[in-house]
Amino acid sequence: MEIEIIEALDVPSAAMGRLGKLDKWVTYRVDGTRVYSITVPQEEATEEAIMRSIQEAEQVRGKLIGKKFTV
Repeated sequence: MEIEIIEALDVPSAAMGRLGKLDKWVTYRVDGTRVYSITVPQEEATEEAIMRSIQEAEQVRGKLIGKKFTV
């Protein structure tokens, strides 16, 4: 799987307990087609932390793809 980071912006955090702080909002593309985003607290937003967060998000998404359910 190929990941391309499209953009990384500092945005005001919307997370409870982080009001008044900044998060790094990262938009990325998977395999040249699908686009997703993650947020990382700005004070922790190293290149390694961002890549780790993307990997974790993709692992979770991979477990859900193809699941069907009825409500």
